[in-house]
Amino acid sequence: MATMKRLPKKMLSPPDPIPAGEQLLDPKGVGQRLKLSPRTVSDMANAGRLPAYRVGIYLRFRWVEIEQHLAATNRVAAPPATSPELSK
Repeated sequence: MATMKRLPKKMLSPPDPIPAGEQLLDPKGVGQRLKLSPRTVSDMANAGRLPAYRVGIYLRFRWVEIEQHLAATNRVAAPPATSPELSK
């Protein structure tokens, strides 16, 4: 029987109440926005690489938190600075 991984405890409860009317996304919705498969999104959440909430057996995401997390953990290098000699 397969065992389920648990999300880190810090991701199980929201830091602030979810505003009324804000919709939580499922792995498919996050995957569509990030161009990833729902399975990859679920795996990343279970590994603690994406902020997520468990609602029963389901994973749910707040898009605002996903954007903040990606901005904070962006590992893409900044474009190289152009030197004055190259622009001539």
